[in-house]
Amino acid sequence: MLSVGVFAGILGALLGLGGGIVVTPILVIGFNLPIHYAIGASIVAVIATSSGASIAYLKDDLLNIRTAMFLEIFTTVGALLGAILAGFFAPIWLNFFFGILLMYQAFRMWRKLYGKQVSETVAKPNQLAHKLQLNASYYDKALGKQIDYHVENIFLGSLIMLWAGLASGLLGIGSGMFKVFAMDSVMKMPLKPSSATSNLMMGVTASASAF
Repeated sequence: MLSVGVFAGILGALLGLGGGIVVTPILVIGFNLPIHYAIGASIVAVIATSSGASIAYLKDDLLNIRTAMFLEIFTTVGALLGAILAGFFAPIWLNFFFGILLMYQAFRMWRKLYGKQVSETVAKPNQLAHKLQLNASYYDKALGKQIDYHVENIFLGSLIMLWAGLASGLLGIGSGMFKVFAMDSVMKMPLKPSSATSNLMMGVTASASAF
């Protein structure tokens, strides 16, 4: 179990997944733990993984704190709802949902590795984002310069975050794949701050689910 924790922590931090997507199936299949208990244990592990990964991103000044705190309103509501619903589903349905999630994650990773690389697009200034002060900047070490970026499609991004929270509470995962997708593809944030901010948000979402 200690080895599983180390492996899940490394993989979760590298891929921005939180580690729950590794812990839950291994506990169920490898250690024959009932899935409801595996989900509970996994979501607590996600809190630790998120905290550790966020420290490094904080030092590199990649986190968008205001965007994270705004979107956490929706993920926290979804997480509480998902955790409550998990108690009403039979184990076979939770296993089924988790299997679908794993297949979707595998497809997303395959597309990242072998699909066409899409260049980052610059978002247009958004009035609501400006009012909420969600726009930010970060220093890109690879490019050696400061990059300013704008946030858009806030409403659609918030709906995806609600779903991310629901999946987190229901299945005991960090839902990093949904959060990165919402910020990077929908809200037009650059990938680096999207991944960093997702890692920070996973800890808050997992805390609500664990409670």
